[in-house]
Amino acid sequence: MFAVRILARLCQVLALPFCSGGLFFAGQQLLQGVAQLEVEGLAKDPETAESLSARLHISPALLFAGTCGTLLYQVAGLFSKGWNGMTRAGACKAIFEGPLFLGCAYLFICVLIFAGSVQAHWPVPREYYRVAGGLGIASILLLGAAGFFAEGNAGKMTELTKS
Repeated sequence: MFAVRILARLCQVLALPFCSGGLFFAGQQLLQGVAQLEVEGLAKDPETAESLSARLHISPALLFAGTCGTLLYQVAGLFSKGWNGMTRAGACKAIFEGPLFLGCAYLFICVLIFAGSVQAHWPVPREYYRVAGGLGIASILLLGAAGFFAEGNAGKMTELTKS
């Protein structure tokens, strides 16, 4: 039991940088491409097709790493109290917190992309708007799922299954 708790805490410590770093750097990459920034100022030339393609390949990989880090952190949190510490309320809380955090992070990145397009010096490629729309839809779905497992609604779920 002690080994499970230590291993779960170690997984949480390792998942935290993936979670925060992946989401942070994905947002930074997308904002840099949308607002056409270079170092500390505006870019001298518009973004090329190659740099757009590279940016749109790196950003989803970083978002995926952040999502996996968040899920690993929540699952490790369930096991952090050992086998006997896992309860239905704890599982509902973990299922609530994971989608809530990811939904808020995705919504923030979505708004960041739309806000960065206002500052853009040149026309923003449509691909960025597609990414922002996808993140917006994903955030709505994740926040809806989190609302389903919220503390007040978790008891209603068992009432629905009994009927």
